[in-house]
Amino acid sequence: VSSKPAARAALYELFLELERRSWKTRGAAGVGAREDTYRAALTDPAAPIELFVFVLFLEGLPIGGSVWGHYGQTSYYLQSVYAESHQALSPGTLMTWLPIQAALATRRARVNLMPDFSYYKARWLAETIETQTVQLFRVGSRHHLKAVLGDLRRKVLGGDAPQKVLANKWKEAAGDAPGPAAVDHARIEVLTQRARAAGATALNAEALRA
Repeated sequence: VSSKPAARAALYELFLELERRSWKTRGAAGVGAREDTYRAALTDPAAPIELFVFVLFLEGLPIGGSVWGHYGQTSYYLQSVYAESHQALSPGTLMTWLPIQAALATRRARVNLMPDFSYYKARWLAETIETQTVQLFRVGSRHHLKAVLGDLRRKVLGGDAPQKVLANKWKEAAGDAPGPAAVDHARIEVLTQRARAAGATALNAEALRA
């Protein structure tokens, strides 16, 4: 784990390598177009949000990762990923607990899990704040007409009743992997050594338990 620009940049490349071995590549839930945006923020020592990248290893193989940050009195949980080959170990849960532990250790007032982690909020009995998105469209534009048709469709068909989400619906929609993903061990080793050389903190199993 690290918040140092050079170390977290290397860890983020490991995160992306791990994402390729996750369900997110099939579920269109990966970093996608935001990849370069994250790279720019992670390599910028003057970024206003203090960003952290964590990668979990099992016997030298990355099996989980997360990105979070502290800004003011709030911690923001931005991304998580885990290897499907090791999903029985629930690495995603540990990836989510670590930012919470960091927020407690630094006495933050709030942890914001963002909208993509609603199922964790429901399982942990956390507070879910209902929000609404407001969009402005130029009257007569393509986006405006699409919105009007969408409103009309919802009025005719009726909206879905709100329900508590206890599972990741995007993961369920992605389905099972067709087969095991290839692992680039040489690249993993290079990136791991680069992160260590740049000052990443290594936690062993005992430190993680603590």
